[in-house]
Amino acid sequence: MLYEEVDLLLKEEFREPDVYKTILSAIASGSTKVAEIADKSGIKVSNMDRYLKSLIRLGIIKKEIPVTERKSKKTLYTIDDNFFDFCSMFFEPDRSDIEIGETKSVEDHLKKEFNTYVGRKFEKLVRTEMIRDLCPFRATKTGRWWGFYKDGGKRKELEIDVIQLNENTKDILFVECKWKDLSYNDARKIFSDLKEKSRFVQWNNGMRKEYFGLVAKSIGGKKKFREMGFFVFDLDDF
Repeated sequence: MLYEEVDLLLKEEFREPDVYKTILSAIASGSTKVAEIADKSGIKVSNMDRYLKSLIRLGIIKKEIPVTERKSKKTLYTIDDNFFDFCSMFFEPDRSDIEIGETKSVEDHLKKEFNTYVGRKFEKLVRTEMIRDLCPFRATKTGRWWGFYKDGGKRKELEIDVIQLNENTKDILFVECKWKDLSYNDARKIFSDLKEKSRFVQWNNGMRKEYFGLVAKSIGGKKKFREMGFFVFDLDDF
């Protein structure tokens, strides 16, 4: 079984393989901040640093900060190795059922979460590979962005899937990625929300030239969006 390969690899590298499996499962399920990972995995926050550094050293996970910042406390951790990511998300949570031959829970889990998983991988593919051919300028940095704002005393989280920027020319491209079939109205709403979120990105405000893009499975009205100056691409364009 695939999860047994994960066990073997972790046992070869670490004295506490079960602790690392728990951490990876927490990250795969969507916990990306240190406090969230610690809470989900039942490990003290004060002990997390050494575990996370070990996983980074092996290239299993990576540490990210918003692309517009050079130093930041807004750190996220994600699983960078596709094999570990898939096993940690779909096999580890249902390990006890798998070991007794009960596969229904695994099948149900796959049906429920597979689109989310593929969407995450699609976003990563756009950010690391596809965006290079889509950007209207020569980028010096590519990544994602996240932050927050206060609305009536409540903290509102924000995230932009992909940002490309040029630190010399002050060009910046904001992109959303959707593993969905989007109608014209769907896409128009996404662009409206993206423009609103971009206001909170603190990077050369008042000096930058902004571009907005959308990548999805399919997008209705692509020609119209392009005529309006938006950068839109779907699977038919690749």
